[in-house]
Amino acid sequence: MIGEIVRPLFRKKQIDPDELGESQLRRCLTLVDLILLGLGKTLGAGVYVVTGQVAKHKAGPAMILSFLVAAVVATLSALCYAEFGARVPKAGSAYIYTYIAVGEALAFVVGWSLFLQNCIGGASVARATSAYLDSLIDNRITNYMTAHFPMDHPGLADFPDFLALIFCLFFAFLMIFGVKESATFNNIFAGLNMYVIVYIIICGLFKIDGSNWSIPVSDIPTEPCERIIGNETIDADCPIYGTGGFFPYGFNGVVAGAAMCFYAFIGFDVISQTGEEAQKPQRNIPLGTMLSLLIVFLAYFGVSAVLTLMLPYYSLDEAAPLPVAFDSVGWWFATYIVTLGGICGLITSLFGCIFAMPRYIYAMASDGLLYSCLGWVSERSKTPIFACLVCGTLSGVLGLMLDIEALVNIVAAGTLVPYALVAACVLILRYEPDEASAAAATILYPRFRIEESKKFTESSLKNILYNMFKPRYHVATGLSSTIVMICVCLLCVCFFAFSALIVFGDGEVWAIALICIFSLFIAILLFIVWKQPQNTIELIFKVPWVPFVPAASLFINIYLLLHMDKRTWIGYAGFMLIGLFIYITYGIKHSKERKTIAICEHEPLLIPNERKTPKQSLSNIDLEMNEENDDGIKLTPDGAVYVNASTPAEYQA
Repeated sequence: MIGEIVRPLFRKKQIDPDELGESQLRRCLTLVDLILLGLGKTLGAGVYVVTGQVAKHKAGPAMILSFLVAAVVATLSALCYAEFGARVPKAGSAYIYTYIAVGEALAFVVGWSLFLQNCIGGASVARATSAYLDSLIDNRITNYMTAHFPMDHPGLADFPDFLALIFCLFFAFLMIFGVKESATFNNIFAGLNMYVIVYIIICGLFKIDGSNWSIPVSDIPTEPCERIIGNETIDADCPIYGTGGFFPYGFNGVVAGAAMCFYAFIGFDVISQTGEEAQKPQRNIPLGTMLSLLIVFLAYFGVSAVLTLMLPYYSLDEAAPLPVAFDSVGWWFATYIVTLGGICGLITSLFGCIFAMPRYIYAMASDGLLYSCLGWVSERSKTPIFACLVCGTLSGVLGLMLDIEALVNIVAAGTLVPYALVAACVLILRYEPDEASAAAATILYPRFRIEESKKFTESSLKNILYNMFKPRYHVATGLSSTIVMICVCLLCVCFFAFSALIVFGDGEVWAIALICIFSLFIAILLFIVWKQPQNTIELIFKVPWVPFVPAASLFINIYLLLHMDKRTWIGYAGFMLIGLFIYITYGIKHSKERKTIAICEHEPLLIPNERKTPKQSLSNIDLEMNEENDDGIKLTPDGAVYVNASTPAEYQA
């Protein structure tokens, strides 16, 4: 009974390679469209706000190194997404990847997490856009709504933001008209945003002062030092913005700034959503992902360098660093252009959130895990109309009523969980046996089929240990794949424990000792995975240095997740319970994979007569693929050998 309950949670999605190019959606997005889509979602308003906060309180001029570290970390996750984009060009992104590699239950968790991320993210950006536009007219909307329609209740906003609702509904209706039309709209505003960023960098170069990267500590603003118990006579003043120079907050400041800058790179995964709408997806999705991330890094690097060279880092404004910086150097007219860039960045960021949500919902509904009406696609526009309307409405209502600031951290949790699972999925799928490897092994190794027919639990402990450190076959097998799966699960546990000791251990001796022990376990597990043979599937793009790059991405995302506070986890768990209720009451029963498995289990199979098998070893038989020799033996591309089968139907079975 336990098996009947648990088995549906781990059933995997099967995709016919011949059907990868088929889609109900309109395949019309070019490489340029994908790059601008990634830039719009990633390079939003962050460049106009995050730079000031990181420079002033985290890293100072060394902020450029913080963005470099953050870009490297983001690239690790982007590489994993790029490989899956080449492997499975389908709508649904990380949801589809997890469904194929791990199973249905975790796939639903990932899909629902990404839906929440974009839903709450879209609501927060819509409200920020409303506030930004309101600030241009002296906050007249805020003053009027607060005076006439206040909402004085915990968890709710100060007033209902109808402008945020209108923005979300506008983009939802825009996407109903077609993906190409809405992508053109995004391209215009993303292009304007990039123009403004280039303008900021070029104009800022005329006002730079190299001494701002070497400010002496004597010039740093001070305030009375914090008194230490037992030494109440201290009357000196202490610098409140670090110690000056290029590293005013030291190396720890660079790391702290990198953790904050990492979230400025979130959004590149929107490109992988276009698996069924992109032209040449197996080439353009990986290429678009990496190029957009490179452009985003160059933009952040250039703006942060110019900004910290124009003014001392401690004098930057936290809320609007760029307009204040240009106004301080006398270029007041540049503030209007920067304001235009901020509006364009907010609009493209909001578009990216509203664009991504229906693709997750459509993919999950198409698989039967969500209500079927959400997967309906219009014949005219080739877009999932109901999914667009539902997602736009939900995001708009959240922006209308809720205090989004209290929910923003859930966006980070909803992003890091899929990032971690995608990295784990790359490890798992890279070592799964494929048809070509199995066919070659059937000829090279006489006992291959017999060995593979045995269950993993029937293998002797000695055989398992031998294959862990010295695999018997040089091709991926069921045994080697299972060893990798177990090692990946243990790696997740070790990474979690290792990160928890770093975050909560406070440098205690016992914590350091345990960190050393878990470091040894992690090294052994990575060595075992590295020794296993990978499959021979040819892809346009593959993650380099497997298993080390995906493992590094997995560790970093788990480490960042443990930095989330208790309120974030409670809120995330609450939203996830809503999704799990839908999955339990509807998804498990209506899953298309469940129906497929049920059909296969009840379908009669024709078994060839094994008693007529020739006695000679299969390794001594010269077989061409899909051809039968004189003894009635046939080798098929999936690695199966059929003997004395008299009809094509028996070959197929």
